[in-house]
Amino acid sequence: MKKLFFAIFSLFLAFSIAGCGSSATPSASKPKVESAEDTATNILKMSSFQQWDQLYSYLHPDVQAKYTKEQFIEDRKKAGGIFANVKDYKVDKASIVESWTDKDGTGKTYQNAAEVPFILTFNGDKTLRGTIHLAKTNDGTWRYFWSPIKN
Repeated sequence: MKKLFFAIFSLFLAFSIAGCGSSATPSASKPKVESAEDTATNILKMSSFQQWDQLYSYLHPDVQAKYTKEQFIEDRKKAGGIFANVKDYKVDKASIVESWTDKDGTGKTYQNAAEVPFILTFNGDKTLRGTIHLAKTNDGTWRYFWSPIKN
């Protein structure tokens, strides 16, 4: 009798514990969206490793609608030699601007765009300062702007 009681008690305890802390319906929490600074860091990281295929996914959808992945990769390969000499990169704090116009690419104006200053340090300790412009997409992610090298 003790064995039967112990077995039933053990099963009851196991089922009770298994249900603790979980709900029958999964929570509808949103995945964490990258900050503008984290997005810019990833863009510079992929550029420094010349990961053009992955980098294309960070382009704003308006840019992707204008330029194919093949056009982007071909252009980046032409300019990519500069990134082979990147020793380090640093992203500073983003500033949100009321509006920004992508004059070289889409020609469109974007509200609440982010301007992210960065510094590239090359072998030989030469530096290049620049700014990455980002705008949020419909899903809330920050995406950047690019246009082909002008000949």
